[in-house]
Amino acid sequence: MDLKESDILGEDIGDHWYYRSKASALMHLLRGVEPVRILDVGAGSGFFSRHLLTHSKVEEAWCVDTSYPADADELLGGKPAHYRRSVGPVNADLVLFMDVLEHVDDDAGLLREYIDKVPTGS
Repeated sequence: MDLKESDILGEDIGDHWYYRSKASALMHLLRGVEPVRILDVGAGSGFFSRHLLTHSKVEEAWCVDTSYPADADELLGGKPAHYRRSVGPVNADLVLFMDVLEHVDDDAGLLREYIDKVPTGS
C-alpha cells in the first residue's frame, strides 16, 4: 500500500473495502500453507505483512520499500517486522508483491532481483 494512503486512512485502513477484500483473498490463497518468514516487496505501510503477522503463524516480516525515510523495526504481538529501503539475502518462504509489478517498468527484472535474494530449498 502506498504510504500516502496509510496517511489518509490512518488506523481505519483495515476497514476499507479494498484492503479488507485483498487481505481476505490473500488469506484464502494461503489456506494450507504456513509461511514462517515473509519478504514483502514494495510493502509501503506494510499492511499485508502486518495482517499476516497478526492473523497467521507468520513469525517475521521483512518489508522493503524505497519510499521509507529510514530503516525501522517494530514488534507486532511479539513478532518482528523489519522495514528496509533495500535488503540483501533474506531467508523467506513467502514473497509478496502486492500492487507492485504493474507499477514497475521492468517487472521481470524486479522479480529476478528478488528471486536471487531468497535462498531456495536444501
